[in-house]
Amino acid sequence: LTDQLNKEYKEVIDKKKLAEFLKRKDWESLKKDIGTNFDNELSEGLEKIFNYESFSNDKNEKWNRNKILTEIGVEICPYCNRQYITKYHHNGKDKTTADLDHYYPKGKYPYLALSLYNFVPSCQICNSRMKGEKEGHLYPYEKGFGDNTFFKTNVDIVKGIMNTTDKDFEIEIEDNSNDNEIANSIEIFRLKEVYKNSHNKYILDMLRNIEYYPEEYLGNIAEFFEDNKDLFKLI
Repeated sequence: LTDQLNKEYKEVIDKKKLAEFLKRKDWESLKKDIGTNFDNELSEGLEKIFNYESFSNDKNEKWNRNKILTEIGVEICPYCNRQYITKYHHNGKDKTTADLDHYYPKGKYPYLALSLYNFVPSCQICNSRMKGEKEGHLYPYEKGFGDNTFFKTNVDIVKGIMNTTDKDFEIEIEDNSNDNEIANSIEIFRLKEVYKNSHNKYILDMLRNIEYYPEEYLGNIAEFFEDNKDLFKLI
């Protein structure tokens, strides 16, 4: 960074204090607050200071993306709750099948590129194809879907499940929360569509097994739903 730009950084931090400096809404508003004409140099400077590319490189032996994903220990994508996150060891190094998503996109919030609080383990589909630079969805470390967002079926699972064919059965997500972050998560990650199209047969087979298997099996199924009651609501 040039001496002039360094001076400008210091003036901003001195005036607003570091906490306020980092709480700007986004990169564009931060640049406006600074009032600088050094946009490119400023961006390049922040990229060097908060160097995520170096952190994500496995050649960094002390600390890197795979190491933190392994330490976090999340085993399924918190955005879709569908794709497994698997960790393994290869050639003496920790590896995982997950991406490390930036909840606040690093392109828009470069000073959060290396914040532990901004790292969310996720599957590649949710991170790269669904979310991208979008914002406004649930922050999974603090908030879940709650009791007012649940799965429902289009048939009476007590009376009609044995007479229901695969093509007639559907499972859907119903959201009665009136919560914008929940609605945004469902929209951004296309949860209604992927569950409706991909999980119908799984759930139908599970419900059929309830009819076929003895009471011991039913007890295991009931225990599963009880342990995961925040995710399921049969109506």
